[in-house]
Amino acid sequence: EIAYPDGMEISDEPFDLTMAFGTTAGSGYVTASVVSQLIMDQFPRYTAKPEVTTGSVENINLLRSGVAQIGICMADVAEAAYNG
Repeated sequence: EIAYPDGMEISDEPFDLTMAFGTTAGSGYVTASVVSQLIMDQFPRYTAKPEVTTGSVENINLLRSGVAQIGICMADVAEAAYNG
């Protein structure tokens, strides 16, 4: 069971969650598949959908645009996106 911070509310409304993870050839595919199943197990009204992308840069752009809610990327790309 997940312990939520005080005051955190979890909606009972259905929600589609998009996960940007990269190509099917990389380790991100396996990671995103496992994480999406864990999310759906814990939150039955959520649909977590791994999305095939070209990789880290596209994943960051999908997060920034709001298309994806979760993204996997390489650490150097995340740092560059954060620091500009």
